[in-house]
Amino acid sequence: MEPYAQDTKLRQVKACSSSTKPAAMFSSPSNGGIIPPIARDLHKQHIERVVEEAVASANLGLGDVDAIATTVKPGMPLSLLVGMNHGKHLARTWGKPFIPIHHMEAHALTIRMVTQVEFPFLVLLISGGHCLLAVAQGVHQFLLLGQSLDDAPGEAFDKVTWSRPAEMEDKIARRMKLHNLPEFKGLSGGAAVQLAATRGDPLSFQFPFMLSSYRDCNFSMAGLKNKARQHIMRQEHEHGVEGDGIIPGVYILCCFRRGRRGRGWYYPRGVHPVLFQAWKGTVLSQGCTSCVVSGVEGDGIIPGVYDLCASVQWGITSHLCQRLQRAMEFVSMRDMLPLDRRTLVVSGGVACNSFITGALGVVCEEYGYSLAVPPPKLCTDNGVMIAWNGVEKWRSGVGAVQDLDAVDIEPECPLGVDRREDVVSANIKCKWIKPRALLRMR
Repeated sequence: MEPYAQDTKLRQVKACSSSTKPAAMFSSPSNGGIIPPIARDLHKQHIERVVEEAVASANLGLGDVDAIATTVKPGMPLSLLVGMNHGKHLARTWGKPFIPIHHMEAHALTIRMVTQVEFPFLVLLISGGHCLLAVAQGVHQFLLLGQSLDDAPGEAFDKVTWSRPAEMEDKIARRMKLHNLPEFKGLSGGAAVQLAATRGDPLSFQFPFMLSSYRDCNFSMAGLKNKARQHIMRQEHEHGVEGDGIIPGVYILCCFRRGRRGRGWYYPRGVHPVLFQAWKGTVLSQGCTSCVVSGVEGDGIIPGVYDLCASVQWGITSHLCQRLQRAMEFVSMRDMLPLDRRTLVVSGGVACNSFITGALGVVCEEYGYSLAVPPPKLCTDNGVMIAWNGVEKWRSGVGAVQDLDAVDIEPECPLGVDRREDVVSANIKCKWIKPRALLRMR
């Protein structure tokens, strides 16, 4: 069971064949954020039904399973508590072993269900709540090389994408408002940024190189997020964008001249040819000779959201690549992975971003690593990874607890043994891979 944030997911995995049985799932409504007490109440309301439906759809009874694995750390305490209590209840009722699961360890090992990846390997976990670099030595043995000091990549994507009430603007920078456009509705912040970024120039905005003076493998996204938020707020002020308006540069149709063929319409970077309201209070009329949009005349296009999305994505990507480079240098210096079998596993929700994984693949090529990424449906939080982690521990004879009362949730829990100070002591200076090489996938 994966009672994480706003979702409850359950999946049964057959250890004999590593195949998965159908899952049941409950997801609470999302309105740009999670209210923990409400999420807890909805978990309580639905978790028993979710379990019953999952077991029924697998044509099994709870008496047929070997063990019950449930996330107990780290995460939102109220949600974790519901899952843990129900897991313990089932374990007691049916006399089954209970296996407490570390959420990030589960992300790290999911790849082993679909691809043959032997220990040890380097793993980069990138999601909405975490950003970690570690060496996986075994099912429950990890060496932590770096982690986020503030915001995680997924959080940075989300908070520069969605709008929030005005009273929260100083705290949450969800200001880009891409969700107001039909093609972005229903997408997560990361997916919306990735889609918008395909139409923008990743080098149009210069973001600071985060932690450039620190020779470690830690991560920081706060500076990039704040600079993006400041730019959006300046654009909103300059163009009078209020409420659910969209800052200029998202959908703009400007007239231009086609020589002897007369006037035509210009649709920037593949925008669908429909006449829009470019932003609140501005309507473009077909046939004008010098389309004036908030002071931009003719075929001029003011700096837009697509360029900003591409630049934010590139800023996060380059930061991840630089920290990864140092980790690979440290691994080589300490001989932590065999020379003939070096693998980087990238997992977590942000691993669904093909631009990021493409750039990480370039780094892998430079350092002689193979890159392994789970399918997108297994990158995001899911019940499969929890069940599979339970299988791994069950097979290895570790993790199952006898005293259920001794198990408790841990809202904050480190991954493995902290080796970050060793990285700092190594004082590794890297020769960064050039941006042109990392951007070649475009």
